[in-house]
Amino acid sequence: MGKRGRRRGGRPPRDAGQRGRFWSVEAAFAVWAAFILAKTYSGSAGILAQGASFFPAQAAMGAAGAVSAGTLVLNAVLDLTMIVVVAVAAFGFGMPVVRRLFAAPAGRLERSLLAEGLGLGLFSLGLLVLGVIGVAPEASVYAVSGAGIGLNAYELVVRLSSPPPKSSPEAPGFFSTLEPLEWTALAAIVYAAALHVIGALTPETFYDSLVYHLAAPAQYIQRGRITPLPTPLHANFPQNMEMLYLAGLVLRGEIAAKTLHFWMGALSCLAIYEFGRTACSRRTALIAAALFATAPVVGVSFWHTGVELAAAFWSLMGAWSLVRGVFALSNPTQRREQAPRWIVVSGVFFGFAMGTKYTALWSAAAAAGALAWILASIRALDRGLIARLVLIWVVSAVSALSPWLMKSFLFTGNPVYPFLGTVFGSGNADIVGFTASARGHFWHGGALAWRTWILMPWELFSLGRSSFSFIGPLLVLFAPLALLRRRAAFPFGILLALFGVQFVMWACSTSMIRMLIPALPLFCLYAGHLLTRLGRDWKPWVPWIALLLVFWNLSWNAAMLNEMRAPGVVFGRETRSNYRSRPQHGYPTPVADVAAWVGDNLPVDAKILLSGDARSYPIPRLVVAASIFDPDPLLARTRDAASPEELYVRLRSEGFTHLIIGHAEAYRNRADALKNLSAAQLKTLVFFLKAYAKPLYRSSYGTAVYRLEAPDGPVRIPISNGDLPELVRIAIAHGARL
Repeated sequence: MGKRGRRRGGRPPRDAGQRGRFWSVEAAFAVWAAFILAKTYSGSAGILAQGASFFPAQAAMGAAGAVSAGTLVLNAVLDLTMIVVVAVAAFGFGMPVVRRLFAAPAGRLERSLLAEGLGLGLFSLGLLVLGVIGVAPEASVYAVSGAGIGLNAYELVVRLSSPPPKSSPEAPGFFSTLEPLEWTALAAIVYAAALHVIGALTPETFYDSLVYHLAAPAQYIQRGRITPLPTPLHANFPQNMEMLYLAGLVLRGEIAAKTLHFWMGALSCLAIYEFGRTACSRRTALIAAALFATAPVVGVSFWHTGVELAAAFWSLMGAWSLVRGVFALSNPTQRREQAPRWIVVSGVFFGFAMGTKYTALWSAAAAAGALAWILASIRALDRGLIARLVLIWVVSAVSALSPWLMKSFLFTGNPVYPFLGTVFGSGNADIVGFTASARGHFWHGGALAWRTWILMPWELFSLGRSSFSFIGPLLVLFAPLALLRRRAAFPFGILLALFGVQFVMWACSTSMIRMLIPALPLFCLYAGHLLTRLGRDWKPWVPWIALLLVFWNLSWNAAMLNEMRAPGVVFGRETRSNYRSRPQHGYPTPVADVAAWVGDNLPVDAKILLSGDARSYPIPRLVVAASIFDPDPLLARTRDAASPEELYVRLRSEGFTHLIIGHAEAYRNRADALKNLSAAQLKTLVFFLKAYAKPLYRSSYGTAVYRLEAPDGPVRIPISNGDLPELVRIAIAHGARL
């Protein structure tokens, strides 16, 4: 009998009540899915065509033109090799811990994920400690990488010298047992991986990266150690991922740093697969991994040096370790003495996640609540033991986060700068503006507003098309599956509860879907499980709903890469320098040409004050910059100066030799600061820029470089608006009066 016949014959017969449910919840979900998919696919013909023809279109465009094929391949291989260096070093730190804590986790992949996750966190913290005590970033990276690789070599020797594991009956091959749906999901994952590699190999233009994700590590390198960066305020956030970017910048450069965030995304997908396969089935695992890997907002994160995928990986490993610990306590057949170890590891993973992004506190809070609730439901545990286990988890999480709290306190006097400003102080940071900007375009007032729960999810589905909001139909399509919770060997309701708590905390704070990425693996696992169960118990075609969404997601990923014109630079039809120097979506005023000019013409010991623009990366010199939520460094000093001479003397006493003004960005982001300059302050700025700032270079996008020097003779006073410095004309355009 064929597989189809065996499945059909093996399905248990339904009674009349079960057959009647065809027209109840399952049928309602099917109707809802048809409606959402119809709306999703409507008008998407052009996008779908790009998804289907992406790679054939690249082949049709011909070979590399601007860059030789050999150079192209060599650069790509070297950039991607940096993943191997950091991954091997991290594995060397993590595997000894795993080997000593756990005799035998379920499988080799799980052991590897545990080791890699713990090792990456230890790698980051090692760089932090060495950098803070004054070791140069280059020496720190080589020392930590070398130590990790050495430990890995030692572990290899230990494994080779140990007796071989007992042989087990040969399992059927992975590929030989794949069903059509699983083949399709796997093909989608491979296609997504290929797209994401192209995105990762594209030069960085993501605004946040140029302001702090890459800018802060680059400035640590320029300064020769990890040193206080009062501005931008984001430089004082936890920086577990930025430490890995520091390693990438030292070992190879910008693209190597980008590939490390890609690696975090790949680890997240592997963790989703292993979690789903162990808890349910391979089909669940592949569906969940495909849903996560292809979601547009996740795809954009794969392509940039953000932090969301790192938070997702560490949060998911924390949830998985938490489940392991709870199962060890509640199941007498397992070794219960390992439960506290799993709980410690879970706390450490969540601490690493919070050490990547403060919003991972939502994941940690959900996990802490779930742990306390589950332990309380185990009758064999007394209250004292429950309290101790929860305390162990909390102490572990705080311990893993604490190096960043101590670094922030040491550098700013506030362990969670710029938050809790009324208690510790937040300097001059605009916390109100920062909080307001984090709410996103679809904010409707938080928890007490009905629009938050009804209108916001629909708007994100139907209107969200940016890196902050492009989730597609994933949430609205599969949210009704929460009504179809079914009994299973693994309590998937825990995953739904963890996601639900995080979703509520997210919705109360923001509408930026990018900040929900760390919770999406849990939602994808739950959706994959329910779709698998419905396909087995109700209609075999139900799991294919996920694949219809996955194909739409893939098409949008391809379309976004085309919009970025990423294939051209990756396949050598355009140079990286040319790619960086032209405007793109979210990158309207390039700074790469200024950075290149500075690198070629300014002395290596130059110290630059950056005004108007917050993007200090990739300027290859020591730069003092400020985010749009910090006072502009030039305008703030202008307010404090009584005269142009005093302003010049102050800048020179602080070691500044040059000034860069991003006029286009100043017009866009510094309107209020410029408008609020008094007439006397504006006059000081006019004479300072005319007398003490000698123009050296101006880009076609309005960014100018000046050398700070005293005038040789008298300075001509401007007599018309056209003769005023451009920054002053911008201030007048925004309402300032001279």
